[in-house]
Amino acid sequence: MKTKTLSVILSLLLVLSSLVLASCSEKEPLPEGVSELPDLNASELAVSLADESGEIQWPTELLPDDLPTAEYTEIYSVERKDNEVTIILFGEYSPSKKTNAKFFMQKLVNSGYVPIDDELTGMRYFYNKDGYRVALAESSNWTGEYLQAVNETSPTGYTYEIKVFQTGKTTECLFWKFPDENTDLGLEPMTFEEWPAEYLPENFPRPGENIEIVDMKQENGGVFITVKGVINDVAQYQNDICAEMDFVGNAPYRNENGQYMFYRLVTEEQNESGQTIVETRLQICPANDLIQK
Repeated sequence: MKTKTLSVILSLLLVLSSLVLASCSEKEPLPEGVSELPDLNASELAVSLADESGEIQWPTELLPDDLPTAEYTEIYSVERKDNEVTIILFGEYSPSKKTNAKFFMQKLVNSGYVPIDDELTGMRYFYNKDGYRVALAESSNWTGEYLQAVNETSPTGYTYEIKVFQTGKTTECLFWKFPDENTDLGLEPMTFEEWPAEYLPENFPRPGENIEIVDMKQENGGVFITVKGVINDVAQYQNDICAEMDFVGNAPYRNENGQYMFYRLVTEEQNESGQTIVETRLQICPANDLIQK
């Protein structure tokens, strides 16, 4: 059963990743409240960031104040494009060394950045309270397969990358402690025959006709909606919810209004056409006094 459930979760991740890749095929507009900074290519920065020996130095002035300085053997390049700063570094892939992505990841956490495993991309991101998002990749695993060409010139045989992007959204809610799944919030139990818009957060999207609503009810821990459909459609619906509600993070998804949502895979099966049909239970919770801010 565990193997079966894992296969479905991996399938969901692949579907969601394909949706994200499709949506990012064109240049995305900058987030609201973020000023467009001039692009700085690697050649320009190789000159402006070089010391007397010609080696590129850590680009402090391009980064948020609380971002720790990485340790490295050599900086290969730095560039800023579409407000995202990308730093490619040569280091050593060894638990006993500090010049690698794993050690920098720990420095991020120690500096107060919150790690979030993003199910839409399969990546792990790190956020600070000001809305900066950091992504790491390394040539030694799938996150940095595209770094292989650069790694051929690495004197150490290992390359890692740091990307820093300003999301334009405050992310204080990532630092709040939310009640566990199924915590009693004192809500009145009831069953719904019609879409319970008045019991849900404003603008919470209703699923399309291609998704079956199996069950709708309110228990003392929140509104529970169970939906069933082709895995692609259910994944898209969950993606729509996160976009519409400005949810960030996971377990639970949450927003700055204090609203949050858990979701749990209930069943999966194959239909006669060979499609994967999944049933997912959503638990939607209102802001409440049990949230520790």
